[in-house]
Amino acid sequence: MKNCNWLEKVLIAAIILLIGDTILGGPVGLIFRGERHFILTLIFLVSFYLCLQKLTKISILKTLSWKDYVFWPLWIFLINLIWVLAIPIVTGGSLMLAIQDAQSLAILPIASLVACSMQHKKISLFLMQWITGLTVILAACQFALWIWLNCYPQPPENYYHYIKLIFNTVDSVFIFLQEPISGDHVRVFWISSIWITVAVFITPLIINSNKKIFLVDLILGCAICVTFTKGLWLGIFVAIIFCIGVMLFFIRRYTSFSESPINNWWYGLLGLVCSIFLIMFLDYLVNERISLLSRMSIFEITDASNKDMPINNVITDKSTAERMSQTGALLTKWEQRPFMGFGYGAFVSDHVRDPSRPFLYEMLPFALLMKLGIVGFGLYLISIWGLILSVLYKKRGSYEGVMFIGTVIAFFIAANTNPILYSFVGMTVVFFILIWWIEMMHAAGKVPDNQDRSVP
Repeated sequence: MKNCNWLEKVLIAAIILLIGDTILGGPVGLIFRGERHFILTLIFLVSFYLCLQKLTKISILKTLSWKDYVFWPLWIFLINLIWVLAIPIVTGGSLMLAIQDAQSLAILPIASLVACSMQHKKISLFLMQWITGLTVILAACQFALWIWLNCYPQPPENYYHYIKLIFNTVDSVFIFLQEPISGDHVRVFWISSIWITVAVFITPLIINSNKKIFLVDLILGCAICVTFTKGLWLGIFVAIIFCIGVMLFFIRRYTSFSESPINNWWYGLLGLVCSIFLIMFLDYLVNERISLLSRMSIFEITDASNKDMPINNVITDKSTAERMSQTGALLTKWEQRPFMGFGYGAFVSDHVRDPSRPFLYEMLPFALLMKLGIVGFGLYLISIWGLILSVLYKKRGSYEGVMFIGTVIAFFIAANTNPILYSFVGMTVVFFILIWWIEMMHAAGKVPDNQDRSVP
């Protein structure tokens, strides 16, 4: 960012450090919650000061208005305060739990400040390069760890011992965390793996080489497979299908779109497909079975001595059964206050997965319906679809716009089937998505739709 002053460079460096922390757990694994808050405070103060400098210029005052795209994250934050401060008091809920549940929403107004202070700087492309590089490192570690644990199985108690030995803590470290599933295969997943849903769709925008994007997506695909997280699989699959449909539609309707560099994305898809067969082959060598199909509940092992005995009927695994149970309980409570809900911090006492944070649920849409009611949940859906529809309208025929839509769909599907969205990591992903979206909206109509943003 050569055209930035020293304060803007400090702001960009702080954003990169924040994103790097949520992807890798910190540069050396030693950045925890307190330091994250310090970085976020630094981003707020620097961006606020830069905004004050810019707002003193008459030209900036003329270009900004209350309905500008820059302020949309701020309005979303202010509206959510109704369910943080007002509704819990009315319903007799805990205000402290409400604040704890929604504290990561504070990133939204900071996104507005950053977008306002860095207008016309196009920092999203610069951030994409860092996100891709860091996520590939994360995915490679994840895949290598899966291979090691399959070749040299470790007792579960050793996992946390290794974490504490390397990082001196087991709290807020999102790397080298793994979990064995039913003794048949190893799951390697940590919360920062959600960044892979972003990396899959931004790599075509910054990598020109077909061979490089094939290799990158092969690594990302292997990491996606070994998470054994069906929400992550579903999000990326639905997003890819949606993007293919949109591209086919725009290729026929807009001639400018056909000039976009879409060929490298097909090589990326080929890398993802090859990663599935690679994992299935490696898993078969180690476990004498295909665990990816098992995770999809196609068959179940009932006898440890006979691993080749399939069950003809489709079964429901424990995680699916737990989600179904949660859904029924959350809907039952929602029926008591269907319109405004119970506010953030609310929970069902009979279905608590974490006593320290009882408001966390895997089935986030039903949890939000119970907390926000029809009104708040409707606004939540409108916000997501607003991102997608605005890009479809403003960036017609844009290759970047299609990849943005894929990112939004993949991330929100994955985050809505796991308790990730309202985590610090999840909201940092939202922070990046909003910065990217605001820049695209401001650039709409000012640059050619078929402009190539990729770098060698």
